[in-house]
Amino acid sequence: VLQEYSVKEQKLIGERINIFKGTPLGFTEAPHLYRRNGWYYLLTAEGGTAGPATSHMVVVARSRHPMGPWENSPRNPLIHTESRAERWWSVGHGTVIDTPSGDLWMMVHGYENGFHTLGRQTLMAPIRWTRDGWPVLPRGYKLDRALCVPRGRSAKHAMSLSDPLCGPELGL
Repeated sequence: VLQEYSVKEQKLIGERINIFKGTPLGFTEAPHLYRRNGWYYLLTAEGGTAGPATSHMVVVARSRHPMGPWENSPRNPLIHTESRAERWWSVGHGTVIDTPSGDLWMMVHGYENGFHTLGRQTLMAPIRWTRDGWPVLPRGYKLDRALCVPRGRSAKHAMSLSDPLCGPELGL
């Protein structure tokens, strides 16, 4: 849903417009909008986190305008659990990040098979682009592969990693 935000009033104003109804898979949530080479890409989670091990996934659609119309990728889902025998279940909620060297990765969450009670864990997968402009994972990529540290310099974080709690306010 798209709706204007008023910085002055600090609230949503105007009409709510449903710009994307999702794919036939259903239960669309967690939209992330990106722009690349004149296209808007909308990554969403679908299928429901608490469903069967294979239900949750990331799908992608694209449009030349943020209001649509949206074209679903012919390669959807972008990532999901293929079978109950896999190590990672209910993989979804993709967020694309780029490294200092320009590589693109998708961060997702998933439950480790047999350890559902430990909650969701963060996983990463590399993103590649097809010749016709769709994001995909490399063929045969598995989430349980060990990852090398991305190339490039680490960015310095502006916030301290801890607060001594010595004063009346948090050290944010």
